[in-house]
Amino acid sequence: MRSLHLVYILMILLAGGFAGEFVLKNHAWRWLALFLPLCLGMFYAQRQLFAASAHIEWPGATPRNPWVQAFLWIRNNTPVDAVFALDPDYMNIPGEDANGFRAIAKRSMLADAVKDSGAVSMFPPLADEWLRQVDAQRGWKSFHVEDYRRLQREFGVQWVIVQAPGIPDLDCPYQNRSVFVCGLDSSNPTASELHP
Repeated sequence: MRSLHLVYILMILLAGGFAGEFVLKNHAWRWLALFLPLCLGMFYAQRQLFAASAHIEWPGATPRNPWVQAFLWIRNNTPVDAVFALDPDYMNIPGEDANGFRAIAKRSMLADAVKDSGAVSMFPPLADEWLRQVDAQRGWKSFHVEDYRRLQREFGVQWVIVQAPGIPDLDCPYQNRSVFVCGLDSSNPTASELHP
């Protein structure tokens, strides 16, 4: 689909040009009749799909989404080479709003089951490692500390991101109403050493 974006854009531009030239013409009411329902429908769909995020994300404004808040905290408070694990289906969690961890936090994470499968379909040699990492995270919602330690041994994971209310026996220096960021390594900074 991505390879056809330019074709789609060109087709939409041509269709819009023809509609303006031959159908809408100089009649303002026709333009309103077309674009008002279209804009309202798109606004409604966007609010339904991304209800936990701001409608307009202004530069420099504090994000409203708790997942984005956690990802930004990670960017500012963890080592650049840190490896994270989080629910492999995290992008489908209600309220996460399809915000990509790697793009926002700028940190490495184990493979996810949602968008990383697309990369595997484009680059099949990645399939074995992707499947190994996704399989290692099966049953994430019922994980305990021992399961996170297994990920630490197998993949070098140093931090985990879990949904509230968190996991007992983990040191979680960052938490908000939806997300806890917890360290697995005793050398990771504690909450008292980090700024919010």
